[in-house]
Amino acid sequence: MNKYAYILAFIFLLSFTACKFDNKKHLESPVIPRPMMMFPGTSSFTFNQNTKIVIEGKDSSMLGIAQRLKLMIDSIGQFDLAIQNMDQVEGVKNIVLLSGNQANDKYSDGGYRLKVDRDKLVVQANKPEGVFNGVSTLQQIILLQMVDSIQGNDLEIPDLNIWDN
Repeated sequence: MNKYAYILAFIFLLSFTACKFDNKKHLESPVIPRPMMMFPGTSSFTFNQNTKIVIEGKDSSMLGIAQRLKLMIDSIGQFDLAIQNMDQVEGVKNIVLLSGNQANDKYSDGGYRLKVDRDKLVVQANKPEGVFNGVSTLQQIILLQMVDSIQGNDLEIPDLNIWDN
């Protein structure tokens, strides 16, 4: 009887070690420093000649961040992306929105949310410092995608949701 109890206990313990926890919703981040959370979606955003970089607000540091992003994307995809203020834009498709005045207590001054979907790419933060960090993360993702996704004159970025503080 004791022998059977040991065998059952062994099988029971073996079943736990044989199980593998596989969290497919959370990505291991290739971005440095590693964001707090990074979740994949199912679509992708495609930069093309009609993509616009849109700034929410008139902060001069936001314009500098937008120009830095534009320079990188233009040089990779041979684009000439326009930078516009939010009040100049009609619609929210095919845009990269940089928003540095969210007043959201979920973000520290350097924290941000980067949301990529089929229609737009949004970097939200409380302050321009957070937008800068979000754009730096985006630039790393662009470099990682660059080799695989430039086809013709388009640059494709996977659907992602990233939060960092």
